[in-house]
Amino acid sequence: MVDDEKFNVSGKWERDHDSRIWEWLDIQVKESEYEILKKIATSKVTKIRYEGKQYHDDRTLTQKEKDIIKKTLEIYDGLK
Repeated sequence: MVDDEKFNVSGKWERDHDSRIWEWLDIQVKESEYEILKKIATSKVTKIRYEGKQYHDDRTLTQKEKDIIKKTLEIYDGLK
């Protein structure tokens, strides 16, 4: 959820857990995902839900994480 707006990114998500949960998705970013990333980078509050077969966990992105996304998008834009 990005500033109270809900998004879902579909694909073949990989999941794992230990004392924490993590997920990843290896896709080519299209315009729709790019727009979500821009909203995350400039959001006030972004919450991520990790969903497994037997569990889920909600986490709020830190400002540092959002700054990293913003910087990555700036670098990406510079490569166009």
